[in-house]
Amino acid sequence: MLATNVNLSHKVHVHAHATAHHHAHAHHHHHHHEPSAQEAPRDLPKYDLFKSTALFPNKQQQQQQIDWSKTATPHTHYGSSNNNRDMSAASSHDLGVPASYSPQEDSALYNDNPSYSSDILMHQLKQATELIQHLRQRVGLLTDEVQQKQQTIQTLQQALTVKDIKLKEQTHRYLSLSQMIYCNGNNSAPALQDRASMMIDNTSDKAARPSYAQELDMMRGRYVNTPPPDSPAIVMDPATKWQPRLSIDEGDKKMDYKRLAMDKGFNVDWDVLVQRITKNADQQASLFMQQKLKACSPEQKQAIFFAVRKDAYALMTNRFGNFLVQRLFELGSPDQIQALANVMLGHVLTLTCEPFACHVVQKALDTVNEETRAAIVKELCHKIPETITHKYACHVWQRVFEIRWINHPVAVMQYVHQALKGKWTNVALDETGSLVIQNIFESMAETDKRLVLDEILRHINVVAKGQWGNWVIQHILEQAEQRKDREFAFDAVLNCGIELSMDQYASKVVEKALSIGGPCYMEKFIHHITTESRSHRPRIALIDIASDQYGNYVVQWIINNAPEEHKVNVCRLIKRHMVSLRSSKYGQRVAFLVDKTLKSQDAITTYPTSTG
Repeated sequence: MLATNVNLSHKVHVHAHATAHHHAHAHHHHHHHEPSAQEAPRDLPKYDLFKSTALFPNKQQQQQQIDWSKTATPHTHYGSSNNNRDMSAASSHDLGVPASYSPQEDSALYNDNPSYSSDILMHQLKQATELIQHLRQRVGLLTDEVQQKQQTIQTLQQALTVKDIKLKEQTHRYLSLSQMIYCNGNNSAPALQDRASMMIDNTSDKAARPSYAQELDMMRGRYVNTPPPDSPAIVMDPATKWQPRLSIDEGDKKMDYKRLAMDKGFNVDWDVLVQRITKNADQQASLFMQQKLKACSPEQKQAIFFAVRKDAYALMTNRFGNFLVQRLFELGSPDQIQALANVMLGHVLTLTCEPFACHVVQKALDTVNEETRAAIVKELCHKIPETITHKYACHVWQRVFEIRWINHPVAVMQYVHQALKGKWTNVALDETGSLVIQNIFESMAETDKRLVLDEILRHINVVAKGQWGNWVIQHILEQAEQRKDREFAFDAVLNCGIELSMDQYASKVVEKALSIGGPCYMEKFIHHITTESRSHRPRIALIDIASDQYGNYVVQWIINNAPEEHKVNVCRLIKRHMVSLRSSKYGQRVAFLVDKTLKSQDAITTYPTSTG
């Protein structure tokens, strides 16, 4: 008993001595104050909820725990550096800790320092509680977001269900109308209309009644034949007005054109193919029939011709059908060509103004005999002012001006002059009229185009300033047959060069005149703009042109293309007004080009030198 007490008192004395020594050493070197009950020790490891071992292991875990005492280093005092390094290692590793770390050290430390043990546990529990609260907040936010998305999905599903129901009802109604009209194709039109109207009135959806009525109108146009305009070559049978044709649904079925081609075309229903072109805009059907016309027997060509003639007018105005009619004009027999031309007679003006039929009219003028050609042209001359500047008819007029008459000449220009006398300036200013006039200059004889040319030259300044008229003046400058016409145009550009150079479109005419006029004309033009001035400005006109929005391009062209002598003279004249040019938005371009050009010349000095 005495030995035990002595041993215990010895241990307490040694522990107290070591503790006092540790505190004195820490106070001497670090001047740290003792941690309070509310402040966590700074040296101790922080508890990690996911990486640290359990604070209170159960009995089973205690039994399975490895005996670390055999492999771990001997436990030292809390204040030692080895213990701090071991604890730091324990706080930085997860369950797979190195073998040098022993969980028993923490328990020994807690047993030796009860106050530290409680502070560490409280601090770690506080951190774990904060982490749990943070996770709860995240889980709550994610839950709210999931609920909102679920509500959105439910709303979209309900809307989709309603749309699906409406679509099914409309589809059912549409099929009912289709079947009723198709099955009763031989009935009279009023009976069909009454039955369809009754079905529409009995519908429960009042809002859908207008759409059903519109569908009924579409069905009428889809299944009913409408006769083309009356023609001497086509006699329509009134009994065919209400005959049912292929519906669009039936027409949309793909046809095996390769198989039809291999079949030599003996079993082809050409009427069905024509209907596919006119009703369904079937491009493949048009191409198939065109290829057949190239290599088929006369009997097949006659069968194709009969099918085309029945709907010739509709094919002429069709996007793909017009090519089929043009091919028949090229490859058909004279009788077939004449029959197609007879369909056009009486409707030439209408066909000429159609975007697709105008090409058919041009092809007809190339292939029909001269007598029929004259009949087409005379019919076209009834509306000259309206058609000569038309977007599509102007191309037909250009083809008319290229015709060379032999046995039945038509005084085309006589009709045209009577209709457009005094109006050629307006025609030249029009987009399509400008092309027509240039075609007249190229295709017509001198006597036929003289009146047009004289009127244009009298108003050359007005025409040159037009967006489309300037091309007419450029054509005269470059390609006029008579020398006097070209000289008149060049002189007009020279005399009004200052004004024309500063116009958006006329400046192109000036550049054209300078490019084809030669060095002599260039010298005259430069002399004119460097000696003359505008009435309200004292400086030379060259500076005004160089500062202009459009005129600066003319000056740049002169500097880039003029002979070396004229180029240097122009640059030196401009050099005197560089301050004015640099202050101008458009003159800056010319000023930059002048500086660049003069750098290659001899240095210009202004210092006065004695001459005697």
